[in-house]
Amino acid sequence: MRSSRKWKAQINSIDLVLAIILLLFIIALFEFVWRGVIARAQPSEEELSLRAYHVANTLLESGGYPANWTPANVEVVGICDERNVINKDKLANLILLLNTDYEKAKTLLGLGPNELYVNVTDPYNNIVYVNGMQASAGMPPSSAVASAHSSSTMQISSLVRSNNSIAIVFDQSGSMADTLPGGQTKLDAAKTAVNNFLLHIVPGDEVAVTTFRNCWNVYAAQSFTTDINQVRWAIYNMSAYGWTPLAGVTNYTGDYVGNYSHNTNKIMIVLSDGEETCGGNTTAAAVYAMSRGVDVIHTIGFVLEPGSDGELQLQEMASVGGGNYYSANNSQELYEAFVAAYESSEKQVVINIVVWR
Repeated sequence: MRSSRKWKAQINSIDLVLAIILLLFIIALFEFVWRGVIARAQPSEEELSLRAYHVANTLLESGGYPANWTPANVEVVGICDERNVINKDKLANLILLLNTDYEKAKTLLGLGPNELYVNVTDPYNNIVYVNGMQASAGMPPSSAVASAHSSSTMQISSLVRSNNSIAIVFDQSGSMADTLPGGQTKLDAAKTAVNNFLLHIVPGDEVAVTTFRNCWNVYAAQSFTTDINQVRWAIYNMSAYGWTPLAGVTNYTGDYVGNYSHNTNKIMIVLSDGEETCGGNTTAAAVYAMSRGVDVIHTIGFVLEPGSDGELQLQEMASVGGGNYYSANNSQELYEAFVAAYESSEKQVVINIVVWR
């Protein structure tokens, strides 16, 4: 009897050991399988990088389909009709699509379970505006476990970035009292053009107006402000009188921008209907203004003879200031020149694409 009980006890002990071994094996197998599932659920950086590259390639290598696609009818999402140049309206449509039908955008871009965030910045890392919208859309990667980032420097036209300080140099010399065909004075035409231009200013941008009454009286008619109505009032009070200290007002404006502007991008737009008449050096003045922190100088010649001294001076100032010279002969052309000057400072942008999970 004792032998039989001893044998049963040995069998029970073996069963217990085998059961423990089997349990440990099952636990190890479960952990192995679970880790595999987790590994598959959390993509590698390489996989996300490939997906980010695919999204960038899709967006930047074509104009999409149909050619003039909208968020409602888009079949292929693309924003570049020519190499390295973003179509402003298609970028706006991409922002709308991501903000209004995010899942559709994900499907069209082949993102699967991954999330997408896109923004477009200027070279100073400020998010730009396109068609009145901030160029930022999608799902920000605030809770990302893994992510991949693709950045491409592109060109874009007619885009307005934010955070601008715009100094308008307004010529109110005596010749601005001359009349244009139709009877309007050059001064009144300029006032209308500038007031219409102010409607294009992005919220948050600040504007100052500098001007002159004669060779020794150069001043700020309006300090930097984001209140466009104050700028309008300053323009309204302009009257034609005196000479044209173009170099003096450019020097003054450079100092004014350097001392009193608050925003990152500092733009000077010079409007004049004639040449320097106070003996100053306009080219040297433009060089000085740039040394005081002005980023770009655009000039506009208003009713100037082609090849005249005034036009040549303004062209040279724009060249030195890294900007453009525009010619205008009436209020509408002057308005268009101001808009073009404002927008032409925004050619280079960086599109940032983040794919994450």
